[in-house]
Amino acid sequence: MKYLPDFYKHLQRMIESRTHSAIACVISRTGSGPREAGAMMLLTEDGFTAGTVGGGLLEAQVMDLAQTVIQSGKPVCKTFNLDADAAADDGMICGGTVAVLINRIYPSEATTVALYEKLLNHLKQRNTVHLIISIQEHSGGIRTGLGLFSIDGADPGTLPVSAEEVESLSNETGNHFPLLTRLRKERFFILPINLPEVVFIFGAGHISQVLTPFCRTVGFYPVVLDDREDFANPKLFPEAGEIIVIDSFSGCFGGIEVDENSFLVVVTRGHSHDREVVSQALRTPAKYIGMIGSRRKRDGIYMTLRKEGFSEDVLKRIYSPIGLNIGAQTPAEIAVSIVAELIAVRHGHCKGNIQP
Repeated sequence: MKYLPDFYKHLQRMIESRTHSAIACVISRTGSGPREAGAMMLLTEDGFTAGTVGGGLLEAQVMDLAQTVIQSGKPVCKTFNLDADAAADDGMICGGTVAVLINRIYPSEATTVALYEKLLNHLKQRNTVHLIISIQEHSGGIRTGLGLFSIDGADPGTLPVSAEEVESLSNETGNHFPLLTRLRKERFFILPINLPEVVFIFGAGHISQVLTPFCRTVGFYPVVLDDREDFANPKLFPEAGEIIVIDSFSGCFGGIEVDENSFLVVVTRGHSHDREVVSQALRTPAKYIGMIGSRRKRDGIYMTLRKEGFSEDVLKRIYSPIGLNIGAQTPAEIAVSIVAELIAVRHGHCKGNIQP
């Protein structure tokens, strides 16, 4: 379950504990609805929730409907008209419409549970998965089906289509944007699930405390590491995906999983700790390695790293001084410059090198 967003962690717990629950998913939006298509919320029969479909009056109505779905087992697809009054309640400037599909997860439905387990296994391996839901109209309401498309191919599950048609539906949307489409008389909602990139933040000081919620806001999954338990704690980092108290910065990569999509932000409390972390970071395939500090500090650390055997080409992987050059001074401004650089790297608009 390492680095899974909270929604999927709770989904796994619900499945393992065989808890009756429901998933509400926004399948379309017009106007200024509070959440985009693909936003999901997990709800259980005892009132627990994870995720959100928008908050306010809309979410309250969805929560009431979800309890009905859990009790009856009958899925519901409802379009909510957010008029001026409802929009004001939700903090929006103007209204729109939001269509929400609510499906029950029932422990005895072996095929559906197996599909969600398969989905979770792919996400743990950080594979992109397409969740495909069919919506069939009938006299008593709607009937839904569930299938997947992944690196393993198509799994039609309970969908009313063949494996070839599942693959065709998946190809309609690519890997980024949800799509509500039709095949014959049925509607299909196709949701590509891409896990957020993990940002490992080494050091739990003032900059990290501001940086962490910024990372969450722009779609990263922040993991904070420090050797000081008083600093590395949930009260200071309520937006952190995980907080890890390490014994020391020496050997701090032993308990984490860094891959070619990982981002490493080095903002510890001292030069020696920064050097220790960067020395280990350069031995990983991380996509981004950023180190805080002045150019003078950076040059001194690079001199030591060269003595350790790192070549100039390897040192060019480091972004230092960290962050885009916007003249940042305060911890909040520095955090803005760092997250801006992370976004630039994520989208291929920034290359690592030794800055002059």
